[in-house]
Amino acid sequence: MKNLFLKYQTALGTIFCLWLFLTIFKKLGFTFGVNLSVFFRIFLFLFIIWLVWITKIKWSEINAIIKRIWSEVKDKFIAETKKNQEEIIRFSPQLLTGKTGSSLSFFIAFIFSFFLLSWQLVKKIFKVYVFNRITFLVLVILGILLDIFVLKSSYDLVIIFLTVLWILSVYRYKFEGRISVGLALGFLILCPFLLIFKKELIAEKSAIWAYLFLVVGVVQLFIENFKKEKESVQKED
Repeated sequence: MKNLFLKYQTALGTIFCLWLFLTIFKKLGFTFGVNLSVFFRIFLFLFIIWLVWITKIKWSEINAIIKRIWSEVKDKFIAETKKNQEEIIRFSPQLLTGKTGSSLSFFIAFIFSFFLLSWQLVKKIFKVYVFNRITFLVLVILGILLDIFVLKSSYDLVIIFLTVLWILSVYRYKFEGRISVGLALGFLILCPFLLIFKKELIAEKSAIWAYLFLVVGVVQLFIENFKKEKESVQKED
């Protein structure tokens, strides 16, 4: 059963890679006589089967995680509600006394705790799963590939936005300058092949990104060398 699941998973990944490969080549003007819409629907159908399958196999683990998270959230929510209710009563003891006042303070504390914990949960999800190193890198590269191969013309705002996003990624996650230079060389190597297939607009966009990454990479390398020289001077002193 395990071997069958692994084979199915490999086949699903192969189908997705084939669909992605054919889609990219179709955007470049090639056609291989394949209906990409049908191809993608087949992948989605098989993906749903895989998702149900893996959920069934790992249901005990998933159920344990859900129970643990629910227990933690419930305990924290109850504690926050009691704490906020006490703070609300302390803030206005005359208006929130008696049975009615106690119910009102509990309701206000309940609503406040709900929104507070929801906001904290959203922040945690964004911090862990959205604003992380891999996601930023994938978003930048995917955005650049969409700009090169999908958009019909060059848009300055898109280029500026993606460049700023890459610079922020470099600053936030301490990417080395050689990564920017490597990406620049990759886009530069892509240019002659695109020109061979008479894709002048795509080649022009690729050259623009090669230049931008080269500029960012050179600035990074200059800053890195400056810091190294400064540290060596400090060590000698």
